[in-house]
This record gives sequence, C-alpha cells and structure tokens, in this order.
Amino acid sequence: MPRHVSERYSWISDDVIAFISRVDLFARADEQLWLHSLASYKRHGPWPYDSIEAIEVSDAEAEDVARVTDFWNRHFPIGLSVRTGDYCYLAMSCPTQNIVVGVAPFFDEPAIVCESLPELLLMLESDPFQIAEVQV
Repeated sequence: MPRHVSERYSWISDDVIAFISRVDLFARADEQLWLHSLASYKRHGPWPYDSIEAIEVSDAEAEDVARVTDFWNRHFPIGLSVRTGDYCYLAMSCPTQNIVVGVAPFFDEPAIVCESLPELLLMLESDPFQIAEVQV
C-alpha cells in the first residue's frame, strides 16, 4: 500500500491491506461497479481511489474543504459504481469498519451496506447486482 494511503488510513486492518494488495481487478462484468486495486491506491488509471473526494473538494467552497477532508479521513474508499447514472462509492467507515455506500450528490450521507469487507465479498459473490440495488 502506498505510504500516503497507509498513513492517512492507519486504522485499516492488515487483512484489508493484504486483500487489496493481492487484487488486480475486481469488477462486475458490465464494468459499472468495481473495487479499487493497488494500482488505484497508487493513483494509476482513470479512477484513483480518491476520485470522489477530489470531485467534492473541487466543488466545495473554501470553508467546506476541511469538512470534506475530515469525512474522507474517516471513510476509506474501496469501490466505485456508475450503474445508477450517478457516482456512487463504497467505503469502509471508521471506527466500525462497516462498509457504506454514498451516492451523489449526498456523498456525506452514506448508508450501511454490511458490517465488513468479507461480508461485502460474499454479497458480491452471491449476487453481484445486490450492491446496485442498495445504492438506488
């Protein structure tokens, strides 16, 4: 994991970091939902892990930038979706490590999807469209 990520998200478990480090690509066949890979955390490719934060910061008034940054310090981005026509993210929330989903334009009002990354992976394995249904 790149240093800037591991320092910012020091609360992420070693198991999560190990999983991310082993995955090259984790996406639905329609390519409208994907989990971030190590390359994304290194900011390689069209959608770096912090893309939603970057969108929010660029749209924020100067006095709101600290609030946006604080939110993302407590939400570790693990995935993106564009299935509903809006940007959606999956993140791990601190301190619970629940997996949450946030949908534009209300990125800072996430909903809990499940309680852990292993549970999310089981959901995706059993029904890859289930996450999209949660987002709507």
